[in-house]
Amino acid sequence: MCSLFPVSSTQASDPCYNGGENKWTAKTDVYANSSLSIKNARTLEACRQSCVSNPECNGIEYKGSVSPGKCWILNHLEKPQLLPASGIIHETLERCVIADIDSCTNGGENKWTTKTDVHLNNGYLIIAARTLDACRQSCVSNPDCNAIDYKGSVSSGKCWIFIYLKDPQLLPESGTIHETLERCVLLAE
Repeated sequence: MCSLFPVSSTQASDPCYNGGENKWTAKTDVYANSSLSIKNARTLEACRQSCVSNPECNGIEYKGSVSPGKCWILNHLEKPQLLPASGIIHETLERCVIADIDSCTNGGENKWTTKTDVHLNNGYLIIAARTLDACRQSCVSNPDCNAIDYKGSVSSGKCWIFIYLKDPQLLPESGTIHETLERCVLLAE
């Protein structure tokens, strides 16, 4: 993970650069008609974390007036049409850019460890990542990702990313590549 990162004087007041914070913008009593329900996120903070953990998510909708709370994450909605809905919090996510890869020590490289013909369960399917390189980049761009599964040819396949794996149980699956990510260490300029 990152320890520090370069900050220009124009970036110093932006919360995305100083401290690596994600920025949430909220609207209440509205919803977008395109979302994925997340059943295990029962609080607003858990709902936000489900979104942050999914690199394709750019917003959430949360209804806390029911018990337990309900969470929906939104993927790639540029300007969603918001409809009235009592009790729903609609929040959009502006993700932070943590660092430039050129600022990494040790040659500026992330290290990937590869195992073939094995996979994990319960990853996030990344629909837009159709190549092995795009799958790796989806993981690198999510600061919580530490592993991928990729099935297919190098130029066309399916990608899953994984968050916070400790001692994962790999299962046999022919044709799948499983890679774990060791991130480079970033230093201030």
